[in-house]
Amino acid sequence: MPVLHELCQALDLSRPVVLEKHVRELDQFSHTAFKPRDFMEPVLFDRFEIEIFPEKKEHESFLPRTY
Repeated sequence: MPVLHELCQALDLSRPVVLEKHVRELDQFSHTAFKPRDFMEPVLFDRFEIEIFPEKKEHESFLPRTY
């Protein structure tokens, strides 16, 4: 996951070990969480969450459609 590498580098974190569970959760739910045990080096947080937001298309609107 190149994006994860860039994110961790920007945050000065070691990269977590990406398991099949993480890939599956990202694929199904666009969200996953890494726990401290997923990192090779000690971290000072309880959870590192990633959520993927789809890009908004130009023609999409925030207003509900009326028929």
